[in-house]
Amino acid sequence: MFHSKASFNLRHASNSVRTVNSFLSTCLNNLQKGEVKPFNEIPGPAPSLPLFGTSWQYYVGRYNLFKFHEANIDKYHRYGPIVKEEFEGRKPVVLVFEPKDFETVFRSQGKYPIRPPNEFVCHFRKHNPDKYPTVGISNLQGEEWLAERKPLSSAFSKHIIDKCFPPQNKIAEDFVDYLWKIRDANNVVNNVQEETYLLSIEALSMLCFNSRLNCFSQKASIDGKQLIAATKKLFESYQELYYGLPVWKIAPKFSKAYQKYVRAEEAIYNLTSKYIVNAMEKGNGESVLELLLSSKKLSEKEVRTTIIDFLAGGTTTTSTTMAYTLQNLANNFTAQKRLQEELDSSLSDSESLTLDKLNSFSYLKACVKEVFRLSSTIPSIVRILPEDVVLSGYRVPAGTPIFCCSYVTSRVSKFFEEPLKFKPERWFRHSRTHNPYSSLPFGFGTRQCIGRWFSELLLHTATANILRKYKLESVTADVESIHSFILVPESPIKIKITPRK
Repeated sequence: MFHSKASFNLRHASNSVRTVNSFLSTCLNNLQKGEVKPFNEIPGPAPSLPLFGTSWQYYVGRYNLFKFHEANIDKYHRYGPIVKEEFEGRKPVVLVFEPKDFETVFRSQGKYPIRPPNEFVCHFRKHNPDKYPTVGISNLQGEEWLAERKPLSSAFSKHIIDKCFPPQNKIAEDFVDYLWKIRDANNVVNNVQEETYLLSIEALSMLCFNSRLNCFSQKASIDGKQLIAATKKLFESYQELYYGLPVWKIAPKFSKAYQKYVRAEEAIYNLTSKYIVNAMEKGNGESVLELLLSSKKLSEKEVRTTIIDFLAGGTTTTSTTMAYTLQNLANNFTAQKRLQEELDSSLSDSESLTLDKLNSFSYLKACVKEVFRLSSTIPSIVRILPEDVVLSGYRVPAGTPIFCCSYVTSRVSKFFEEPLKFKPERWFRHSRTHNPYSSLPFGFGTRQCIGRWFSELLLHTATANILRKYKLESVTADVESIHSFILVPESPIKIKITPRK
């Protein structure tokens, strides 16, 4: 047995040596041809200061901490398709803007794709093991991540999510009526995202607990609004902790940002736990919560952590994308009219939307894809690769965080014709000229967002119902985005709604 194990180790070592030698040989050949440049030659901001690296530029330099997406556009034009920066402790990170580099990154992820964990989340949860058995699916790595990911992929699969269409469609119909109730005297909805927050939390509650919060009712439960408020604070604290000075590592009790995070996390945990207990007591087997529990592949506490993270993440990203969808359609009457014609051609005034009909609306899907491109809430996707990789002619060492900055790519004419124009038809097969990796709002591969199918179902369903009923007109000019860990509207989106019939 010892001899067998030793033989295996020798073979494994031999294979590893051959792999390394092959890689080094390739790099050497490329260097001799002038094709691959060393890591330290990647262009980027300077100087890099002790402790702070190049992050000083977001405090006293040319950039704004809450406008990372705009800063990256400037970096692309200033330095080119690949940029190196150094943050806390002068740790290097790489930003890439070429879709071909996105493809290289995603196809080099390996069996266990690595997404850098949020250290402050891990710190808090590891110090509260009675509530959190793990740091959460977003922060797990390796075998531990895969073991938790498999049952989640099944529970949130398209097949399962499609079964949720009837109650989700009813929520969308109720939301259409709700918009009319809360309009002002000029038929204007004065803060669209505040209302789409309610839509998202209502839909997520139905999915996770098979229970509605009744957010559109005059007697609405206060829980929904408290969850939304806590989620907003959570993402604000993420922004401050992820990109700010690491005071929390030295003195967490004296870090305002960390304490804001703790209060938000605890509020979400307490509010969500109440609905988890209620759903378990009902035991009707029709919620994602019960589906996960019945699989027996995750403990009750692991399921609870997953549901909490799914609610917090899904509420903000989906509500924001919904608001951006309505804003883009309100600002583009031609696209709005074409979408309404598609809906009208398949559905009579008295006919309710069905899943089959929804799946047949190609222009509707193209509109949502265009929103993901032009108004994405996720400006970049980051991965850490297990092996060295060549990006835009430079060697990037294994273990380096690599940001695939699709927000920038979406605004460059090299990658998209008329990039700042809302053109849903660019997503039709016969019109596609862009690299398929240029816009990946949910990521790629085994670590793509588990909420993809639910997000798309809700966006398609709600948009179809709203556009069947109302003509949309923008009251405000294009609303800018601000970086609050994800991109959100910097000021209220105001839209006038007019009944079509």
